[in-house]
Amino acid sequence: MDFIREESTETPETEIPENSQETEEPELYIFYCYHETCPEKEDDNCPACGHLEDSPELEIEHENYDPDDILDTIQTSYYHRQRFDAYLRPSTRKKYESEHGMYALANLCLWNEQDEDFDDLEEDEYVEDASDDMYICYDENDREVNAYDFFREHRVHCFFKESSCTAFAEWHDKAKHPTS
Repeated sequence: MDFIREESTETPETEIPENSQETEEPELYIFYCYHETCPEKEDDNCPACGHLEDSPELEIEHENYDPDDILDTIQTSYYHRQRFDAYLRPSTRKKYESEHGMYALANLCLWNEQDEDFDDLEEDEYVEDASDDMYICYDENDREVNAYDFFREHRVHCFFKESSCTAFAEWHDKAKHPTS
């Protein structure tokens, strides 16, 4: 006697998610591009004088101020820090981890130029110039500080008029980067 086994047309009851790929939502990631800059003597808008009341002593100090005298004693670097807000999926953020990646995102934002080393962003991912720039320098403990606060504290009668080439880029770190 031969038994004929019938194949079941029923599928086993295993849960198969409708979308097997994990969906990611864009999140806010902040990064900065640092542009080299150099302090210059400023007559009209001095941060060291700006918050102080007018006084003859202060006016004399400001007029006779030689930036090279103090800047030579304070060994630090000065940068114009440009902030960018990147709304990216976590997996996309990982692809742009390097300094080259941050430059690519900045160029995409500012000039709408896509770097050939990176894939296009998804429709809901974008980068914007946060318009929250800051001039920074490094204090005696090598911490990043607002340069104008530093000037006021050390009575440096200088200002920044321009910045030059981009020196480096960094992803935001709460412990390292002051915010305005």
